[in-house]
Amino acid sequence: MRIKHLREEKGSGLVLTLMVLLVLSVLGVAIGTLTLGSYRLSVANRDDTSAYYVAEAGAVAAYEEIQSKVLSAYETNATEDSFDAKVSAIVSEHNDRFADGSVYHFDSGATATTKINPETYTITSIGEVGGKKRTVTKKFSVTWVDKNTGGSGGLPTLPTDAVLLTEGAIYIGGSSTITGDSIYTNAPKTGINIFGSTKYKGNEVKSIDFEPYAAIKAPDINNLNTEINLTISKKSTKLVLDSDVYISEIQNKSNETYTIDTTGQDRTIVVNTLNSGGNIVVTGGGTLTIVTDTITNINNISFNGGESANITLVYLGDTALDFAGNAVYNMMLIAPNAAVSLTGTCSINGMVIAKTFKMLGNASLNYAAVNTAGFPVGSTAPTAEPDPEDIISSGPIIEN
Repeated sequence: MRIKHLREEKGSGLVLTLMVLLVLSVLGVAIGTLTLGSYRLSVANRDDTSAYYVAEAGAVAAYEEIQSKVLSAYETNATEDSFDAKVSAIVSEHNDRFADGSVYHFDSGATATTKINPETYTITSIGEVGGKKRTVTKKFSVTWVDKNTGGSGGLPTLPTDAVLLTEGAIYIGGSSTITGDSIYTNAPKTGINIFGSTKYKGNEVKSIDFEPYAAIKAPDINNLNTEINLTISKKSTKLVLDSDVYISEIQNKSNETYTIDTTGQDRTIVVNTLNSGGNIVVTGGGTLTIVTDTITNINNISFNGGESANITLVYLGDTALDFAGNAVYNMMLIAPNAAVSLTGTCSINGMVIAKTFKMLGNASLNYAAVNTAGFPVGSTAPTAEPDPEDIISSGPIIEN
């Protein structure tokens, strides 16, 4: 008798399917967990990397801001001491703007907080993105380069609005008048006295570094053509200048007119003694600079512009210059070593640079622009036109 074995296989497919689904689910969960972890790691790495670049950008921004201010300070300060003081103020200002330093904000809420070590000139920048922080440092150095303080041919840079510059005391009273935007002085407030019925048609009294003006000196006469003596004894005497000249003495009789023709150029006369009782007129369209260390009969000399008001009188002596009477002087007066006074009804139309200044009576000082192109008088400092990197330079950015 044959026996048949029956095999029941119903439901096995379902079991197999469930097993496959289980395996796929486990794989899916594993892949999802791995992907999520990788994403989180990627976000963390992205924020960490971004924080570094933000910190770097903050250091660069801080340096560029400081660099701009330091270069500006170099242009506006004539001596190393004043420049160093300004640089120190710039560094302090950067840190004082915020309690925690200067903060730079970038897109997506990223920030860089910078601080400066004033001793080592080291910028520290902390970049922060999404809770991630990176810190970098950048060192910089500032160097003073000796310079002529600007202007043309050795004249220190003049404030564009200045009618009077002094190293010391200013005393202005009576019914005198000053017309000009500003007075600049190195004197303390106690040394500035403007009172009485004085009319000061300006804005304010400002401080200035007077050292560059005190350093002005005469040009080398060996580089000039030489005139032995020049005595003006006839009316309408005229000197035609085809070069810069040295003259031992200029002597002009009272009430005579002495005409100097610059032939359309910038000319200089260096004279040992200016002893003149007449009127000096400049013609020819150029500029004239007269340099001397001795002036006599100053009350009897007058300068009018003629065809040009471009006259600069540089007096390097230390004997007081007392302008009195009713003469009119159309000029810039540079007398850095002398006390200058104006009394009576005399007037100067131009500007004055003096050790000290006094004005009384009905005298007047009125600002007028004087063209100083070709100004020949040098100072004790050498001329320099440094590159920005010669003044302020920086090292590489380093991560802490």
